[in-house]
Amino acid sequence: MQYSVDGGANWIDVTDTTMNITGVTAANGVQVYDKGDGVATSASDVQTITVTQAAQPAGLTKTDCSTAANNNGKISGVNSTMEYRVSGSTAAWTAITGTTITGLPNQSYDIRVKASGTVLASEAENIEISAYVAPPTPTAADYTDVDKAISEIPADLSVYTSASVQALNDAKAAVDRNKTQAEQTIVDGYATAIRDAIKALKYKGADYSKVDTAIGKIPADLSIYTDASVKALNDAKNAVVRGKNITEQKTVDGYAAAIQKAIDGLVKKTSATDKGNTNNDSNKAKNVTTPQTGDDSNMFLWLAILMLSAGGIVTVGITQKTRKKNSKQ
Repeated sequence: MQYSVDGGANWIDVTDTTMNITGVTAANGVQVYDKGDGVATSASDVQTITVTQAAQPAGLTKTDCSTAANNNGKISGVNSTMEYRVSGSTAAWTAITGTTITGLPNQSYDIRVKASGTVLASEAENIEISAYVAPPTPTAADYTDVDKAISEIPADLSVYTSASVQALNDAKAAVDRNKTQAEQTIVDGYATAIRDAIKALKYKGADYSKVDTAIGKIPADLSIYTDASVKALNDAKNAVVRGKNITEQKTVDGYAAAIQKAIDGLVKKTSATDKGNTNNDSNKAKNVTTPQTGDDSNMFLWLAILMLSAGGIVTVGITQKTRKKNSKQ
């Protein structure tokens, strides 16, 4: 028995019950006939075995090697009807058992649908697995504006509220110095956030405790003071403007000083009646002298008066006696 794969141009003897026939094409198929022995039997008619070919694989994808070891390439989209081998190799085809071929070095590979019965193996689809290429070192982002924004932060943050200072510190702490040029927009955002936080800084309020202490010292009853001095005090009190910030502390302390000065300058009223009573008492003191214990000058005065009084009595007595004698005579 003989067979032909080129349309009968050449015939090859069949040497076994099972043979691998190469060179078969779907166009020519395989022709077979029994040539007989030329004596008792004659050649048979030629029989043609129709052969078809599987379609070439489609939809295959690859993943190139991603490490310097170059041994982790992949081919995806395959299935168990296919087989593969390194392109140009004469080695046997390797059957595929899953949907992905993994662990591939950087080489070119042929993938085809396996032959089955009278269906020839498909034409091979070539897939190239590329070697790992280290990415270029990225260019660092430009932090010039960020540094400039940080330099604009006030040196003394103690005069601002803790909440506004915390917001500024958070904006500053958010800066990531490892951004690349491709992330420049993010870096520029850091500078904007810092400047916004600087603008939002809020001064602490001024301390009005001295003002309140001074106001607390104002006498409850101001009716006993002159109108002018009370007005000066009220003017100092009414001059107080609340809500000033810490940068105006001197002004606020000035309010307290002005109020205290006005308190110290209060003048009590003096009535005309009080003045008259005082003058009358003084006159009485001048007209009446009352002896007091321990006052020697007053004592001598009283003794002198007594002596003068006694002298008057004696004089009167002598005069009376003289008159009596004269009358007798």
